Amino acid sequence: MVGSSPMQSVLVAPGVKDRKVLAFKRDALKDKDAVTGLIRTVLASNPAQRTAFYVFDLAKVVDLFRAWRRALADVRPCYAVKCNPDQALLGALAALGAGFDCASRAEIEAVLALGVHPRNIVYANPCKPEPHLEYAAEVGVNLATYDSEEEVAKVKRCHPGCELLLRLKGPDGGDVRVDLGTKYGAHADEVEPLLRAAQRAGVRVAGVSFHVGSGATNLAVYSEAIRAARAAFDAAAALGLPPMRVLDIGGGFVSGPTFDAAAAVINDALARHFGDLPCVEVIAEPGRYFAETAFALAARVIGKRTRGDMREYWIDDGLYGSLNCIIMDHYVPTPRPLAAPRLGDKTYTSTVFGPTCDSLDTVVTGYQLPEMSVGDWLVFDDMGAYTTGAGSNFNGFSTSDINIYCFTRATTSSSLVSTSISTMGGGSPTMQAVLRAPGVKDRKVVSFTRAVDAPKEKDAVAGLVSTIVATSIPAPRSAFHVLDLAKVVDLFRAWRRALRDVRPYYAVKCNPEPALVGALAALGAGFDCASRAEIEAVLALGVHPRDIVYANPCKPEPHLEYAAEVGVGLAAYDSEEEVAKVRRCHPGCELLLRLKGPDGGEAKIDLGTKYGAHADEVVPLLRAAQRAGVAVAGVSFHVGSGASRVDVYRGAIEAARAAFDAAAALGMPPMRVLDIGGGFTAGATFDEAAAVINDALVRCFGDLPRVEVIGEPGRYFAETAFTLAARVIGKRTRGEVREYWIDDGLYGSLNCILMDHYVPRPRPLASSRPGDKTHTSTVFGPTCDSLDTVVTGYQLPEMSVGDWLIFDDMGAYTTATGSNFNGFATSEMKIYVANSS
Repeated sequence: MVGSSPMQSVLVAPGVKDRKVLAFKRDALKDKDAVTGLIRTVLASNPAQRTAFYVFDLAKVVDLFRAWRRALADVRPCYAVKCNPDQALLGALAALGAGFDCASRAEIEAVLALGVHPRNIVYANPCKPEPHLEYAAEVGVNLATYDSEEEVAKVKRCHPGCELLLRLKGPDGGDVRVDLGTKYGAHADEVEPLLRAAQRAGVRVAGVSFHVGSGATNLAVYSEAIRAARAAFDAAAALGLPPMRVLDIGGGFVSGPTFDAAAAVINDALARHFGDLPCVEVIAEPGRYFAETAFALAARVIGKRTRGDMREYWIDDGLYGSLNCIIMDHYVPTPRPLAAPRLGDKTYTSTVFGPTCDSLDTVVTGYQLPEMSVGDWLVFDDMGAYTTGAGSNFNGFSTSDINIYCFTRATTSSSLVSTSISTMGGGSPTMQAVLRAPGVKDRKVVSFTRAVDAPKEKDAVAGLVSTIVATSIPAPRSAFHVLDLAKVVDLFRAWRRALRDVRPYYAVKCNPEPALVGALAALGAGFDCASRAEIEAVLALGVHPRDIVYANPCKPEPHLEYAAEVGVGLAAYDSEEEVAKVRRCHPGCELLLRLKGPDGGEAKIDLGTKYGAHADEVVPLLRAAQRAGVAVAGVSFHVGSGASRVDVYRGAIEAARAAFDAAAALGMPPMRVLDIGGGFTAGATFDEAAAVINDALVRCFGDLPRVEVIGEPGRYFAETAFTLAARVIGKRTRGEVREYWIDDGLYGSLNCILMDHYVPRPRPLASSRPGDKTHTSTVFGPTCDSLDTVVTGYQLPEMSVGDWLIFDDMGAYTTATGSNFNGFATSEMKIYVANSS
């Protein structure tokens, strides 16, 4: 903006101008104190702010942009949108003069919506889905990266006017957080063949790009990468290609002294290797550099448990939310209390959990914190990089609902407000009820024949996927799931046969697909919900509140108040602090005392590290409820997700009976509910578990015939009922090795590989014939993160772009925990509903 300061330009930029910004004094030497003061101001000004939120310092972005211009005056930054797509951050950087590195249609759309010209965007994903590439052609984004011959062919088909940047593999030895060279970049011996491929196709190569890796600390790699880039420029000239005009030096930058040192290495290398090519435009793709230190997270303590000198706290953000960076980006959390402790205050060895019902959702353990209470706040600094952009909505805790407050240095007076960011008939009476159920009745249901024996069942599923691909209008061009309602009905019948006295309450967190939830409701299931969003989803399908158990032992107060409002009156607890919270927010609620499951179940996920009263805590917790006047209706436990040693149910049921007897001894009203939790898998293991459970129930509860027994199966109903079909969107051949890209991955529904120990065994939709040659193959997901790798060293036949891979048993903890990272939205993945006969 002519005649105005950079900050004035930022404050009137799209993405910023509609957000009121708090003016705030910041002293660089006391940065953390300033952030603490800001958070206190936010809370004082907004009494209704009772959930986790971010503060975003626009002035820090301006400072970092100035520092970039000083250190790398000849390198234009094109911000990597995947790092943090917050609209205020994008708008500020656009106003300052940055370009943008986009990797998907959604990211391009977000940047264009802020008024950025398409020429200021580089489509920097070397493997692009065809529909995304066609969109880039439509809107005029005409510069993109590539590193395979297959990508050249795709560009020629979908966007022939696009200019390309040849992506080189970054040098090894950069000591990076994330090594992108395992997934992207041409090797030295591939440069000339890839240049020739573009030359033959008539697609112009405008330059070269590389990326040394995210968060590189060994800065010599920049010098080596720039030298390799010049060699590629020279190779293009020797082949008679038009003169290249762009050098993209990628990202990997962190702010601070390391950045200044990197800039010195880069400037020296550019002078040595490109000093004779003054017309070459040099750009870069910084993400972490601008975003990381500009954001701080404030998370609220929503639960507490005291065990001797140990303290356990629950907060309302975690590893499925913006703190996913702990797993996905090697972030080391060092939370600090908003209320700073005084000198000499005692600290306690503490564990901090996230809000979901997964024990993996643990933020820190063995961490020193002062005594804290429910309602206190923890501050996490430097939380701008790969945080909200990769969070999910798992368990009904939505990352997208986290408020972001903008502020800048006090230069103007302004106020503060927050911004949030047709049916085919037929079948049995049971199936007819399912097909008429809310969540199902408005969906077109495809009928197909399912073989009785398991080997042929997979052939039948493959046939269904082939039919969907061949007959759907429009034909699917991106990954999709298939839900077989008949399998859900079969599993429900099997449950009723094996555990006829145990009513299943489906664990919604496992897979909240409305057709699945609606089908189970029609069959007579109840529902285990863990958040307001899950309760809302179930109630929207016509389920009565009495058929819901609020089975999360640590509930945010606003969620608990909502449960009271809609009449959900049964909930779990395992701490005295939770009793006090229930008394305040939902005094009419009846409680289930959650016991720690026995050790030794060999479960996929051991929930006992996070939830459940120990044996010596049962009587004190019953007394706490008795004193508070809150009714305890029964006992619950969970042996862990996917338990393989079924004898643990026997010990858990014996412990539950002991808790019933302890309550009677205290003179409490007779308990009426036993919740045996989940952990069930379909198949032979389920039948074995059912035999153990039935025997234990007869022995331990045979004299209490009025006790209602319920369970919380999730995986049992969902896992085998869903199949994923993922489309091959890219390919690279390296000798006998094949590398494929598909349009789902570890940030999408295949996050289950990381989060749920799923072992992928993809199979081609086009079945190979006996004797067909197979190749050692790697399958990558679609994002620009090398962590997004589905399988390596896996045998597959020769495949092409446009082919499909099938992943079986993809219903449990898949779409529910996926994110929209890099603009690849799990929530937009289509689910076809089928009915096998």
